[in-house]
Amino acid sequence: MVFTPYLLGFSLVAFVLCYGLMRRPAWMWYFGWLFFYLIAARFGHIFFSQLIVAENSQQMLLSCVYLVGGLLIWMPVVLWWSGARSKFGRRKDDKSVKRS
Repeated sequence: MVFTPYLLGFSLVAFVLCYGLMRRPAWMWYFGWLFFYLIAARFGHIFFSQLIVAENSQQMLLSCVYLVGGLLIWMPVVLWWSGARSKFGRRKDDKSVKRS
């Protein structure tokens, strides 16, 4: 019951991401940056909370391993996303738009 708002929020974000990635409007690229920022904030929150409650050096090391693992997943995706801006939005040479 405690996680219900998080599950509803996650499902809403997933719906918007599915719609946006299917249509590829320009706002989706910026929404993607917001999504990646929230993922990074979540990784950072878990990392620092694990550091705070760590009782020995092994738990501190495992929290650092968690952070490095998160960065190994997050960084390549963000680097790809920064170069994918041209795939979003309408182009000037797009002839698929019919004008009457």
